[in-house]
Amino acid sequence: MSTKISPPRSSGDKYRHSEKMAGSREQDNYTMRVLGREIRIQKMKNGFVRMGKEQSALQ
Repeated sequence: MSTKISPPRSSGDKYRHSEKMAGSREQDNYTMRVLGREIRIQKMKNGFVRMGKEQSALQ
């Protein structure tokens, strides 16, 4: 029966862990947003470069 009752330390760790998970999730969302913007900019740049190459090839 004593195994069912969790000591306060473990519950504290669990709370801290969930807090840490939430923080890391927010950080991940922010990182993904920034990375997504960077990737979009990179794709646009690549697209412009490709268009420029095609235009120079046509000329």
